[in-house]
Amino acid sequence: MEGPAGLYESAGEMREVLDRLLEDTDGDPIAGPLMRQSDMPHRLIFTDAGIVLNVTAADDPGHCLQWNFDDGEAFPPALTMEMSCDVANRFLQGRENFAIAMARGRISVSCPKSRSALSFVPATRELIRHYRAIIEADYPHLVVT
Repeated sequence: MEGPAGLYESAGEMREVLDRLLEDTDGDPIAGPLMRQSDMPHRLIFTDAGIVLNVTAADDPGHCLQWNFDDGEAFPPALTMEMSCDVANRFLQGRENFAIAMARGRISVSCPKSRSALSFVPATRELIRHYRAIIEADYPHLVVT
């Protein structure tokens, strides 16, 4: 996965950044509850890194989210998205429009209810804010302008 600016140096780095993103989001008084309220168990598959990320609302009242990097389904996702790592990086920075990426096949989405995918979009605004802060501070090679 090593490559030019805007790309993760390795699958391990991608996983590290995603884990930090979810920790920050879970602890944020706005983002965490917003993600929990979306009640959207989702699975993200990063096709070129072999990474599968499952995210859902937490059972623990002290947390908003729970997640794992596991191929097995810990819970049935209401939304599954598949994308490459470079698309994920652009999407998480707000540089890749979700609807356009879906239409152009850069993000493949499966969900039982077609509106479910678009109902996820408002919650991503907070993810974008946290993701940008993380990469600007500690992973500047991922920043896409």
